[in-house]
Amino acid sequence: MEERLAVRLRRQLVWWIILAVLFWGFWFLLPIWTYRLARATGSGMGSAVAYAVFSLLFPVNLILWGILFVRAGKPDCKPGAVEPPETAWKIAAVLSMTGCFGVLAVAGGVVAGTLLFHEELTDGFRNFLLQNRVRLAERGGAARCYKLGINYLYGEYPCPEDYDEALRWFRKAAAEGDAAAEYMVGECHYYGHGTDEDISEALNWYRKAAEHGYVYGQLDVADILSNGDDGVKADPVEAFFWYGKAAEQKNPRATARLGICYEEGEGVKADPAKALEYYRKAAELESPLGCYRLALAHAEGIGTEVSSVEAVRWMERAVNLNYSRAINTLGIWYRQGRHVPHDPVRAFELFGQAAEAGFSFGKINLALCYLHGRGTEQDQEKGVKILRKLDRDGNTAGTALLADCYQWGWGIPEPDLAGALKLYRRAAEQEDATALYQLAILYRDGIGVEPDPALARSYLKRAAEAGDDDADELLDMVNRIAVTP
Repeated sequence: MEERLAVRLRRQLVWWIILAVLFWGFWFLLPIWTYRLARATGSGMGSAVAYAVFSLLFPVNLILWGILFVRAGKPDCKPGAVEPPETAWKIAAVLSMTGCFGVLAVAGGVVAGTLLFHEELTDGFRNFLLQNRVRLAERGGAARCYKLGINYLYGEYPCPEDYDEALRWFRKAAAEGDAAAEYMVGECHYYGHGTDEDISEALNWYRKAAEHGYVYGQLDVADILSNGDDGVKADPVEAFFWYGKAAEQKNPRATARLGICYEEGEGVKADPAKALEYYRKAAELESPLGCYRLALAHAEGIGTEVSSVEAVRWMERAVNLNYSRAINTLGIWYRQGRHVPHDPVRAFELFGQAAEAGFSFGKINLALCYLHGRGTEQDQEKGVKILRKLDRDGNTAGTALLADCYQWGWGIPEPDLAGALKLYRRAAEQEDATALYQLAILYRDGIGVEPDPALARSYLKRAAEAGDDDADELLDMVNRIAVTP
């Protein structure tokens, strides 16, 4: 009995050693795996802790293994008290292998933790990877150079953030005719990454990428030329051409912009029917701008008959695509009862959603809701708080509305004409039509200032030129009175 048990023990031991060697070979790769996983997920310490927990099984398994060994080897053990020796040894072997897993796992976790949290080893490993990546890029290949440029631009591991190096590698890839790299050289010039800001030079590189068929290059050339940008003269005709090229590649935004060109006659003869066609194509490509403009076309009868049903359908599609301008517009429709039932509460909700998305006019409309209690309980202090934030951010419409609060005492302890004048003048410096109009009224009537008809008329003229309809009407009245005998 004992001899057979010893033979069985030796056999089990041989198999245990063989399996242990195999497992050691497998778990030898664990530190590298853990390290890469930790760099990707930031969970290196968590992994090490998890392995440590698993390693706790090891002493438990040793104890169980010993108990089974003793019990199985006792000559006086009662029948049925334990499993037969063969089964006991199998159980012991499995449990001991589990313990082996635990030991090796915690060893791997310790090594990985050392790599992660020991600065010298971490930097050494990072430098090793970086040098290897640079060496591969230097051997040639535009794709590798472009990828290395992206790594440097955004500081992607193992590259540090370095705009100079990013531009150098983009130029190297662009020299081999890589359109994406040409575009990124343009981006570096546009934003001043690794070089001075130079819109003209950026446009040259965007155009190179565009000529090689790179859709984002085509789109950016069109955007710059559409309205001009820092020394670059507007060229609506060429802008229309590049929007068309990008639209041929089914770019949603370019397709919508092509519709705007046809609607407003930018670079091409105005054609409302064509505009509607491109808005519909853009909407089918899930362009938020396309859905929004298609909704406006149905709301205003541009290239089609007015249809509130279609207008609301496409506006809601744009809202579902989280287009903040559409969210704000739909809120205005609910506030006015236009195309939809009058619903101030729903309007308030939509203005809040637009404001949360960062849309400035959504914030202004939300402030108005609080100031006047539209769709919510009146809370003028909350409205003023929103307007103060807009004023700090340099939003002139918010500054002008904040000036109204100071003039009438909304959300502040008492009216403050001096504060209102200061805010109106600040907004007027940016040619805000509302502020210009209010200054004209204050100087005309001598409210908080000495009456000055000439200055009032000057402000009124500027307000009319800035698009204030009330100012335009009042200025026309003043002019008619002035020439009346």
